[in-house]
Amino acid sequence: MKLGNLASGSVALGLLVALGGCSAQAGDSEAELGTSHEALITRGVGVINPDSFYWHSADASPSNEGATGAPGCAASHTGTDVDYWFNSEPLTNGCHIGWNMPGESYAYGLGVDAVPPPPGGQNSAKMDVVIRIGSMYSGRRVTVRMRYLGDKSTPIVRTTTVTAPNVGQWGKFADVYAFKYLDMYPGMPYNLEVVMVDGEMDFNGFEIRPAYRVEAESAIGWSDTTPADQGNSPTCTRNNPIDIEPTSDPAGGACDVGWTVAGEWLGGYAFPPVPGDYRVIARSASAITGKFKMSLLGQTSAEKSVATGGWQNWTDVTVFDHITIPGGGAKPTWTVNFTADGANLNYLEFQLLRPCADAYCSSF
Repeated sequence: MKLGNLASGSVALGLLVALGGCSAQAGDSEAELGTSHEALITRGVGVINPDSFYWHSADASPSNEGATGAPGCAASHTGTDVDYWFNSEPLTNGCHIGWNMPGESYAYGLGVDAVPPPPGGQNSAKMDVVIRIGSMYSGRRVTVRMRYLGDKSTPIVRTTTVTAPNVGQWGKFADVYAFKYLDMYPGMPYNLEVVMVDGEMDFNGFEIRPAYRVEAESAIGWSDTTPADQGNSPTCTRNNPIDIEPTSDPAGGACDVGWTVAGEWLGGYAFPPVPGDYRVIARSASAITGKFKMSLLGQTSAEKSVATGGWQNWTDVTVFDHITIPGGGAKPTWTVNFTADGANLNYLEFQLLRPCADAYCSSF
């Protein structure tokens, strides 16, 4: 297989995603990527439509099962046995793949650039890879594999198996994170492959979303009851009273904030790369029962409790299920107020749910 011509398109913050056009061949052999590839950028999010695969396995059925009920989708996908149906998803092209059976698979080519390079001289962009899936049944699984160089024959560098939520109807989808906070390098093409483990799920492609985290130790405002950093770590100290220690959190982050007591707080600014609707997660741990609240853009969350049985046993705590963060020069401030002793904090994660149609989020 050869790569063909990967076009790219830019967005305001420099995210470019090159995605494959539909030049699929059925069967168990590779199909060459054609020259019809085009970037599909929707308000700062890279969208991989489910029908943009460059290769797929032989389908369990000899024809398009959706041809009768979804003639619009079938008409645009003639000559293939892949089973299409229509939907009203806002970011994709309105056709998804259904009637999936165990072993069926699809491969997609994509590339990611960051222009200009990310701040701090870094040479990669942090991205979340989200698969859009749903089922009428529970426990239906799919494996997602990632390779470099956009070639299905190259070694797998990441793999995960995720479960499709039971969404109660066909043609409805949920966000499932395949890979989070992933380093994706400018100019390098990638390959994503979907392999159905159980079948009986609808698949509506991928979204490649800019990922954003704020490390707790990077706070620029604080109230701390002790005058010195109790973590006393030469690799983590910020030469201020915030108590910082190395972390062993497998989700990342070199350091975390510990030794928190009721009445202390941390604060700073949040600059997510794309204006939009976000879910905000606090990565927290506690050997007792720590508690905290978060304030962002004038809104204050409910009090959150964390009790994980260990100071380095980390969990995701959803502090805002969704909150709109505009761009257009806005300078969102955040504050985490500790309302009881003992909540360690590693980072705040801002998960993009949907981008705004404009920088000021006037349509939200």
